[in-house]
Amino acid sequence: MIGTFYSPSVRRRHKPIHWLRNSLPPILDFRFWVIQLLVVIIDLGHMVFEANHLLVSESELYLLSVSLYLVPVVYAALSFGRRGAISTVLWSILLSTPEIVGHDYTLRLGILIQFVIIGVIATIVANRVDSENAAAMAAKESNLRLLKSKENLEIYIELATEAQEEERRRLSRELHDETLQSLVGALVEISVISGGVNFGDQKQRLLKIQKTLEETIVNVRRYCKNLRPSLLDDLGLVDAIEWLASDLQKRSGIQISMKISGVTGRLSARDELLIFRIAQEALRNVERHSGATLAGISLNFHAENLSMLISDNGCGLSPKGPPAETGLGLRGIDERTKLLKGTVIIESQPKKGTRIQLIVPRL
Repeated sequence: MIGTFYSPSVRRRHKPIHWLRNSLPPILDFRFWVIQLLVVIIDLGHMVFEANHLLVSESELYLLSVSLYLVPVVYAALSFGRRGAISTVLWSILLSTPEIVGHDYTLRLGILIQFVIIGVIATIVANRVDSENAAAMAAKESNLRLLKSKENLEIYIELATEAQEEERRRLSRELHDETLQSLVGALVEISVISGGVNFGDQKQRLLKIQKTLEETIVNVRRYCKNLRPSLLDDLGLVDAIEWLASDLQKRSGIQISMKISGVTGRLSARDELLIFRIAQEALRNVERHSGATLAGISLNFHAENLSMLISDNGCGLSPKGPPAETGLGLRGIDERTKLLKGTVIIESQPKKGTRIQLIVPRL
């Protein structure tokens, strides 16, 4: 975006205009007119007292009575800053003009000095109020910019997550359609050869290669499911998480129990994928870092939300903070929870295991 550049001389020419614009009275605000009415009441009171000889020009209280204008002037400065103070001072002087003109030079000078003092006080108060208002406005604008930056960051994270999932889908398809098929073809050929003629040591080597290929095929299939589980697309979140638990139990020996409650139903493909990744990350931490022997998964389907709880009896998180890899996993859980507009609660105590609870609103 191309901005407009102003030279210092242009900015200096604009400054008086800006100052004048910020000094215009707030004529649309009811409180401003209440203050001006108070000035009129003070002036009328002054005239009444003077007409009834209760306030004579020789009295020391005469000039003191002029100081009453300080009340509405300062109130206008506090309420509206310079916009209220200047107009109220001028209004007070205008109403007092007949009294100023009607007195001798000494009293006239005293009244003008009083108004100068009132104007100086009003200016000091108004400038302070305007400075505080400007600071508050700047802080508000900074908060709005910060909020906008946060929204942009969340959008970026969401787009990056979608791009990552799309890349995983592509890689999973290529592994399944090309690499896995080649491995299966090689395994078939070796099976045919090793099942035919007895080659002695060579047959043992072929059998060893056959076993390696079988293990590789199992691993590649697991990698494909981890990258993009077809169960999630075909059967839904519950079956995909059950597969996660079953696969982890077979691989690690950790006993995992799973409990489902409520009326199950499909969520959006995006939300199911994010919840699945959170469960996958939590179970990966259980396998790699907890040292647990038991773990549990609980899925509760409510009308308003979906709650998922994953717990274990492992060592818990260190009071000094999680290991680097685990910390990245927890940050991934937190970022995906934000995309779900949900809440994640992580509870952990040393040697008492860890509980990760996810609550996602169902719209």
